[in-house]
Amino acid sequence: MRAAPIPLLAAFLALATRAAEPPDPCREDPARLVLEADALATSKRPEGLDAARDRLRRARLLAPSLELTLRGADLALVAGDELEAAELYAEAARDGGDLLGVTERMLLARAAEARGDRRGAMLQYGHVLTRLQLEGTPAPAFLGERIRLLDVEDEARRLRVPAFPPPSALSQKTFAEAKAAAAAGRVDAARESYRLALRLSPGYVEAALALGALEARAAHVPEAIAASRTALAADPDRFEAVLSLANLLWTEPDRAAKEESLALLDRARSLRPDVARLLRDSAERWAVWGDAARALERLDAYRASPTGASPAERAATDGLRARLAMSLAMTGPDPLATPSLPELTSSALEPYRLAQAYLRRGEDDRAVALLRDAAARDPRFAPATELLGAVLERLGDGAGAEAAYRRAIAADPARATARERLAALVSRDPARRDEARLAWEEAERAGSREALYRLGRDAEERGERLAADRLYTRALEEAPDGPHAEELRAKLAERARRDVRTLRLAAGGLALALAAMSAIALRRFGGTTLERWLLEDESAARDVRPVIGRLRHEAFKHGGLLLAETLARLESGEPAARRAAAGLLSERLSGDLGLVAEARRALGALKTEARRRGRRLNLRGKDPLLSPVRAAFAALEGTLPDLRRIAGGGALSARAGRRLATTLEAAREALSARAGTELGRLLDRAASFP
Repeated sequence: MRAAPIPLLAAFLALATRAAEPPDPCREDPARLVLEADALATSKRPEGLDAARDRLRRARLLAPSLELTLRGADLALVAGDELEAAELYAEAARDGGDLLGVTERMLLARAAEARGDRRGAMLQYGHVLTRLQLEGTPAPAFLGERIRLLDVEDEARRLRVPAFPPPSALSQKTFAEAKAAAAAGRVDAARESYRLALRLSPGYVEAALALGALEARAAHVPEAIAASRTALAADPDRFEAVLSLANLLWTEPDRAAKEESLALLDRARSLRPDVARLLRDSAERWAVWGDAARALERLDAYRASPTGASPAERAATDGLRARLAMSLAMTGPDPLATPSLPELTSSALEPYRLAQAYLRRGEDDRAVALLRDAAARDPRFAPATELLGAVLERLGDGAGAEAAYRRAIAADPARATARERLAALVSRDPARRDEARLAWEEAERAGSREALYRLGRDAEERGERLAADRLYTRALEEAPDGPHAEELRAKLAERARRDVRTLRLAAGGLALALAAMSAIALRRFGGTTLERWLLEDESAARDVRPVIGRLRHEAFKHGGLLLAETLARLESGEPAARRAAAGLLSERLSGDLGLVAEARRALGALKTEARRRGRRLNLRGKDPLLSPVRAAFAALEGTLPDLRRIAGGGALSARAGRRLATTLEAAREALSARAGTELGRLLDRAASFP
């Protein structure tokens, strides 16, 4: 702090005897008041400092000046009144900031921090750094870190957070009913159920998006815009909500709607930079708007994108690029920002915001620590846990990311984005393909449009074309402007053309089909049974006895007993017993020495012996004893993926669990000891014939 100027000693002695006299307002003079203040400030009287500050205040009122303001601030600082000192230094800084030293600037910075003015504090700390640099003095390390922390806190304070709790169980049930009604074509019922779900939980993003898509298909644009705004308010970073609202607003005639649409489209592009089509759409809209510079920038980025335009598409945009290059002088107004949103009250909010600010700066480690703190403060605040999973996934910690996504889903089961992230993470492991399919199904039930596309692709890869087409059609209906819309339209159009060609060939192939059906019927119902063959050929029973004995031993003894024991353990509900039973059964069924392979070899040996004797055994659908055996082992082979999933600690959906139990029960019945006994009796009866 600067030292206060000291007047002449004679003036102090002359005024000392008059200091205690009450001033006469009619005779007050600013210069005399200043002299009195200086004398009182240097006196040893207890009340001298307060009296000196009073004299300076009156002098400043009579004759305001920068010097008197600085003197008053110095005296306030000596008296310990940092609040008044900061106010006076701030006043002095407006008129003569160069006169303030490091101490005064530090005091102003602390005062700005105390009143929440982070930008003002950063400015004062910046002045301190500049002054120290001019003086050649090394700056303390904490100053730069303090400025950086204040910048992060200021950015975090301005981040928007949704103000809606997770949807209730009743609203989730209503949403599921609305989806079922929409799938059945009952549009009015679906609309009312979606609206009811939103009334029950106003921030239900999936219900708002589904209602918006429904209203858009019905050409109810104002209602669709309102629904999209509801979804955006509940989740400002939801890509589907941003893109849907951007496309809807672009169709509106007024200028403000188009301005907001342009801003939202750029925001959607920042959320999904992998969707190159957004660059092309943005370029075309900025060109219509009249801003050639922005349009050309986006068009060039689209044409240069490795995942974007094909050579044909680049050639198709050559004309647009040439026109834009000729009109670069045309500029348009800056797009409007989206409206502010209400805030959510949660103990996790402060670290969650700070983490987002650090992520914008690329400081992932600090962000992870803050997100863990946010999740610990409020485990029900799902956005923090979901963002933690996304950061951990980007850092390569797949196990940590998966655990975070599962915690986010547990905190908010209706949060489709967390389910999408979890399903996408699991899908990267080829060994977990079935688990990934279940995860995408859960995401679809939560309202995810991305899940419809992924499930359609999975069905297409499995050769289930009709199921894939149904899923693709639903994905296109529910997200007509989504990131996969063009691809889906192209797929469905190509398949429609393929269907037309198929119908043209159907008439010519009808006769061949009838002939093939006749051949299949002859193959299915022709031939003979094991019983008829053995009764008609007196020496066959002796030759096939070893084969039938092996079949009875493997299929009816080992297989029947193993199935009965496995079913009992699977129905017990004990996780360890279920895993052990499923592992044992899958191991005994599979492989070259497994029950399935042994049964097939025995049945094949029977058919070979019959052909050698001039007979054709029909074991597929005609033999009452061996057809069920053959079908049982074929069905058991189909249960191996589910059994291995259970043995590995995985879980099946309710439908898959019921299907597995039904298959195992039917196989156990077909391979029961009673069936084996009947086969033995047949062999004995045939061998006893003369």
